[in-house]
Order: sequence, then C-alpha cells, then structure tokens
Amino acid sequence: MKTDPKQGALLLIVIVGLLASSVLGTALLAMATSARYQRLHVVGPMRAYYLAESGGMYARLWRSENPGQLPVGRFQMANGDWFELESWIDAGKLMVRSLGVAFPNTTLEARRQLTIEITERRHPDVLPVGFDFDEDGVFDADYWTAINVDPRIRETGPSGGQAALDLRGEQGAIQLNWTGHPELNLQRVWAYNQGLLSYDVQVKIKPFDTGQQAAYSKHYMLGITFRLRETLNKAYGLSFFRSDASNHQAPQWAVQLPAAMQALRGTNIYVVLWHGFEPMELMAYRQLTPADGAFELRNGLPELRDYSTLLLELKEKMPDGVQRRNEIRAYLEDTGRYPLWTQWDDMEWQDHAQLFPAPITWDDGRVTITDSRITSEDFPFLSPAEIGIHVFYDRRGANLKFFDDFAIRMEGYGASMGGDQIQY
Repeated sequence: MKTDPKQGALLLIVIVGLLASSVLGTALLAMATSARYQRLHVVGPMRAYYLAESGGMYARLWRSENPGQLPVGRFQMANGDWFELESWIDAGKLMVRSLGVAFPNTTLEARRQLTIEITERRHPDVLPVGFDFDEDGVFDADYWTAINVDPRIRETGPSGGQAALDLRGEQGAIQLNWTGHPELNLQRVWAYNQGLLSYDVQVKIKPFDTGQQAAYSKHYMLGITFRLRETLNKAYGLSFFRSDASNHQAPQWAVQLPAAMQALRGTNIYVVLWHGFEPMELMAYRQLTPADGAFELRNGLPELRDYSTLLLELKEKMPDGVQRRNEIRAYLEDTGRYPLWTQWDDMEWQDHAQLFPAPITWDDGRVTITDSRITSEDFPFLSPAEIGIHVFYDRRGANLKFFDDFAIRMEGYGASMGGDQIQY
C-alpha cells in the first residue's frame, strides 16, 4: 500500500506545529513563573520596608504616651509579619532601630532595617494669643468670637487700673478663633501628637465690687471653657462660682442650675468643674478656705481676691490604643503670690512647684478627674473653637467682671508636621 506524499507532509507539519507550541508554552510558563517570583521578590522587601517604617511611627506614638520610657520589643501583625524595635537616647535625641520582617519563616522572607533619629519637642510652647496681645488697648476681636457679650479692654474704674478684659453680659462667652490664623494652627498640634490634644490654660479673674457690701457680685460663674464644641453645644468648664441663695434677684441661669449645684448656693466661694451647657452637670467642686489664700473677708463675707488665677491642665491619653480619655487637673493661686504680669514672659505654669505646689484636691478627695465624653477624636472634622472664656453673672454687680493674663500652651505647638525626623 502506497503512502500519499501529501499526507506525510501534512503529518510533518502537524508534528512540527505541536513541537513549536509545546516549546512556546513552556517558555511562556517559565516567563510567567519568573515574573511571579520577581513580583514576590519585589513585594517582600517593600513590605518589610514599610513594616520598619510603621515600627518607627509606632515608636513615636508610644513615646508620646510614655515619655519617660523607651519603646522596645517585637510586635506581630495578624498575617504573621512583624517589626522589632530597639531604642536609646543619644545627645538628647531619641534613636530607634526598627527591623521589619515580611513573609517570615518562608523562602520569600524579607528583612529591612531603618535607624530613625527623632528630635523630640517635649517642652510645650505658649501660643501667641491673649485678649490684647499687641497691647494697643483694644480687644483682639479677630482672634475671638463673642457670644452674647460685649468685650472691651478697660484700664480705669472697677478694673483696678489694669488693662483687663471686661465682658459685659449676664450669660455668654468668647471662643477662640484659631482657624483663620496660621500662627494658631491647632490642627497641626493635633496631628503632631498623633491625634491627641493636650494643653494648659490659665487666666486671672476679678468679679466686680466697689468696697460696699451692697454692690458685691452675688452670683457668678466665671472661668475657662475647654473641649468646646460650639456647634454641638458641648464643653467642659472650670470656674470660680458663687450664687447667694438668699438673694431674691438671682439671674435665670442660677435658678436653672442642676440640683448638685443648687446645693452649693450660698455665700461661700467654690471652684467647680462641670460638663455640658443644657443640661449642665457638676463633675467636681472645692469650697475655698482661708488656706487657699484666694479669698478674703470683706464686711464679714468671703470675697474672691482680685485677679486670682485658675489654671487648667488637660491631658488626653489613649493607654490601650483605642479608648481616649481626658485627665483634668486644676490649680489655684491668688494675686499676692502670682501677681499680674508686667510682661508676657512673666507667666508661670504648674511646673513651678513653689507657685503651684499641687493641683486642687476636690471635696471628694480626688485630684485628677477622668472623663471621656468630649475628646479630640472629632477635631479634624469639626475644627472646633476648643477653648474659651465663659460668663455667668448678675446685674447687681453692675454687670462688670474682669479677666486678665490669659495664656495657652500646647505640647509640640512650635514643631513642624510630624516633628524633626531622619531615617537611614
């Protein structure tokens, strides 16, 4: 039987085609496999590098929560990757060695190590703001928003000859307008401190009196507003407080105080810490005693010494990395020991152990009040005023009350975004 030459040629073509396809398929498979391994070998080192960077960021956050300690140890991710930290202090700088390991204990394991040099700004800076910071005798209205008060700088009459702020009004406030002023960039401070906002605020306060008992202020709650969320009508307040229950001309705000604050009404003077506006809640109180040095007897009744100081210390912490909390302390000093400033540099803070030897011990024995109802978690979304001065007053005191020597300091305020950091 003869074979058709055409069939033989066709068979040869088919065999050659199959052989070519096989060779091409093998080559393509090899190329694909090689590309996959190349991608994995690129991804692994990149992943390890970012793990090392994350370790550096974690070290900064941990250090801000534990300033007296060094971040060390191994920290494992849910997928098995991990980073390991070593740290030490060199010439006042925090040095962190962060090792990132991706795909550990596999043939694709990748390691990258970074050494990070962090210049820390542990000392808080004072914000350039006051009631008349430029000392031109005019209230700095562009730095404050007035709510139901008429702010004026007074240097005569009942202000005692001081360039003090008179907030005319029975119930109102001034709120910090920092958003329009780059030099008061609280958003930067919040970011620098990894989304936590802590600060100290102080002010000196003088309720009005003429030296005659009949003209003394019978009702007042004057002080510092903080964690102020004006659009939500939420805040905390630290105030000097008195409301004479025997006085039948009590203002409406005094009559509407919650039961716990109604119980304090009388001729005594208190420092009170409160939450909310409507309704208001008393969180802590301290009745002033002669040992505090902040009041004196006039015509047999206690009266607040002119321009006594309230100092707020607010620390926001997140010990478990999830739940925020405010740690609130208050300090008190009279003008005899802490007189009015003659220049801006005269201000002192709670670090001054002789001037402020200890925070206020509240009447229930607590020193630190911890509360989580208003934190800075919403700060980047609301850009709230955050800080202000509040006024609750009576008409009997000639509607005059005075504030002076206002100052704020914030940790990391002067630092650039993220602070100074070099990694290599």
